[in-house]
Parts: sequence; C-alpha cells; structure tokens
Amino acid sequence: MAILAVVLIVMAMKALQTLVAERSMIFVDVETDNFKKLLKSHDENVRQANERIGKFMDIAIKTGLADSEQNSGDKAIAGDVAGQESGG
Repeated sequence: MAILAVVLIVMAMKALQTLVAERSMIFVDVETDNFKKLLKSHDENVRQANERIGKFMDIAIKTGLADSEQNSGDKAIAGDVAGQESGG
C-alpha cells in the first residue's frame, strides 16, 4: 500500500508542475525560447503524470483495490486528457 501512496504523490507533483508551466506560459511571449522550454516541461510532466496514473492503476489491480475494467476506463480518460493538454 505504501507504494500506491508514493506513486500518487509523484503523480500529484507532476500534475502541479504541469499547472505551474501552464500558468507561466500565459505571461510569456510564444516566440521566445522561454515559452518553448515551458511547453516542453509541460508536455513532459503531462506524459509522466499519465504514466503514474497507469502505474497506480496497475498496482491497484494487482492488490485488489481496482478491477481491470475500471483500469481500462481510467487509462482511456487519462489518455484523452493528455491529448487535449498537448494539443493532440
């Protein structure tokens, strides 16, 4: 169970870093290198947060806290959110 808490904490941290990058991008000219760095950071954190969601659900299934049907739905939702966030 401790590993689930760690995975959730890391996922929350990545989500927060994504939010910080988004908020910072609002105030930066899109033509600058700083904006490109923020966008790269944002996209990487979205990807990592989605990986952590998948890892969390995989562990939850193995430990009996979730079922595989629930896992596939949550992964699909996470993928949809990632696609919207990264413009894909």
